[in-house]
Amino acid sequence: MNQPPKMFDAEISFFDFVCPCCTGVVSVQLKKKSQQDIKEDDFRPFSFTDKMGQKVSENFYVSEVACKDGSRIPNEFYDQIIEQARIMEIIRTAHSNNYIVVNSWFRSVSHNKSCGGSTNSLHLSGMACDFTVKGFMSAETYEIVNRLILDKKIPQGGLSLYSNFVHYDHRGTKARW
Repeated sequence: MNQPPKMFDAEISFFDFVCPCCTGVVSVQLKKKSQQDIKEDDFRPFSFTDKMGQKVSENFYVSEVACKDGSRIPNEFYDQIIEQARIMEIIRTAHSNNYIVVNSWFRSVSHNKSCGGSTNSLHLSGMACDFTVKGFMSAETYEIVNRLILDKKIPQGGLSLYSNFVHYDHRGTKARW
């Protein structure tokens, strides 16, 4: 039976931490690096590309965040996606915890272009979500999200009502179209 290297091994170290997404304990193995070589991504609990069933929040999965064309989600967008998921949880709670159907969250540049998205779309960094809520008309959802913004329960951002979905992004400034 192979034994893992000891904690003081010069090349490899092991540690456990609680994953902020799923609250499970995750064991991590890192090759020892010099301080200047350590990047924040070395401490991410998962890679977006290999964990489609992994939760990004209590009710949202990587598979819902992922681009419909199967493109890799760059880890550099991790923080924006986690923040959008946190906000989507608030939106879900405001809708009596009804199921949210995600139409589009992260988009690759090519997929964004193919669906007519803006060249500066916040979907390109995972900061935007197009969605519907089971049991609610899109106009009702728009009003609920707008009220959450006005009550400062979620950040000011882009909000738009389409015929069959609502767009919300957390850009930090008011945008309506």
